[in-house]
Amino acid sequence: MYDTIKSEHIHPTFVALGDIDDFKYINDHYGHMCGDYVLVSIATIIKDILFQSVGIVRWGGEEIVLLFEDEDVMMPKAMLEQIRQKIEAFDFNFDDQHIQVTMTFGLSAVLDDVDDAIQNADEHMYQGKRSGKNQIIS
Repeated sequence: MYDTIKSEHIHPTFVALGDIDDFKYINDHYGHMCGDYVLVSIATIIKDILFQSVGIVRWGGEEIVLLFEDEDVMMPKAMLEQIRQKIEAFDFNFDDQHIQVTMTFGLSAVLDDVDDAIQNADEHMYQGKRSGKNQIIS
């Protein structure tokens, strides 16, 4: 799996998996054009916060994978928290309707295998979903 997201410039030490909370509801209630607007807006928010040494890949419909090269877990956590807060506070306004959007993230260290780290990040993310959403679990 990592081969599909590997970059010659990114040698990740941490992997985060993020999922837009209740994205299916957004698509079903407001329409797929709104869902696309939310995806593009979130991509812009993330791009504005992240450093160039962070890789980002869309993973499935509304999930993203972030690859961090930082050795200190506090930096990826701080960046994810900035993203989480900015998404929560952002005024998603589509067709004159305000839409509350949040995201849940799982963060995992890359020990030996990136696929294992993605799996761990995915498990952390779902733990965050089950325990209230809109949070970061590592």
